[in-house]
Amino acid sequence: MCDLAHERIRINQILTKAAEAFVAEGGAGEAALVDRCVAALEAVYDGSCVEECLRRRAEAFVALHAGRAFVTA
Repeated sequence: MCDLAHERIRINQILTKAAEAFVAEGGAGEAALVDRCVAALEAVYDGSCVEECLRRRAEAFVALHAGRAFVTA
């Protein structure tokens, strides 16, 4: 996981799916979305990267997409 350049596309796909599911379930709020994204990455990478790294990546994703419906919903 920590090789973000190599895993960038896969990570973005995981985060996008997590965000879409978040909205479909009626979730709201950036903090809750970050938590959902971290959980999705933890499920896929299963300990191969520390939680802080996953959280930073999830926070960056949410900040980058702050105008999208899955963040503002």
